[in-house]
Amino acid sequence: LGPAAAHIARLERELGAPMIDRSDGHLTEEGLVVVARARRILSELDALVSDVAACRDEVTGTVRVGIIGTTARWLVPQVMDAAHQRHPKLRLVIVEGTTTSMEPQLASASSTWPCSTCRSAATWWPACSSKRI
Repeated sequence: LGPAAAHIARLERELGAPMIDRSDGHLTEEGLVVVARARRILSELDALVSDVAACRDEVTGTVRVGIIGTTARWLVPQVMDAAHQRHPKLRLVIVEGTTTSMEPQLASASSTWPCSTCRSAATWWPACSSKRI
């Protein structure tokens, strides 16, 4: 067994339930529950790092920004450069899509901030202004 398989086997033994259906390779119901919880834990760990950094006036963590392609071409390089200069520990993840594809993410309170329908990204999302980043 490889390292990942060994960890999964150990987790299955400790929880007393299979995480993966060996017949098709998909996660079992229990596996889905474990993955969902693990993602929440990782998110909390990221928030913890950000909280501690905030005590030192540092900005850390990951910000996902949803943006349409035509806007991305001129806005993303400026935002990425300004964010890195001002907050080197901040990780920006750019998600390109359409307004229609990003609306459900916004409605479900996902961590993606859409910049697709704003006339000026700096007025809709102030952090897009290179003066503020």
